[in-house]
Amino acid sequence: MPLVVDLDRLRTALAGQPGLAGWRDRALEPLTGSGVAHDHVRVVGTGLLARVPRLSQFAMAAAENLAYQAECFRRLGASGCVPRLAAVLPPGPGLPMGALLVSEVAGRPVRLPDD
Repeated sequence: MPLVVDLDRLRTALAGQPGLAGWRDRALEPLTGSGVAHDHVRVVGTGLLARVPRLSQFAMAAAENLAYQAECFRRLGASGCVPRLAAVLPPGPGLPMGALLVSEVAGRPVRLPDD
């Protein structure tokens, strides 16, 4: 599925966050996948991915949807079985649904049904 997020707008949103101003020049690498709910973009050299919602699976408003997703990562984070939530990029002009910055999980995409 083609990437929906505009990488220049994502870069601007990242650089606009407290503590991330130096990220304006970071390389962004879109990850391939077949998901319909999110785009995933590697922020090269940081160990983080931007998880950018394409839509709300529960028909929530953008800010509510993002808060729900962030809370899911926070609560499940204690298990060590999900990526660590590093930051929340609020919905705005460049990111209408916002984004989450989460730790990258090294490895390969899942191969079903083998995995």
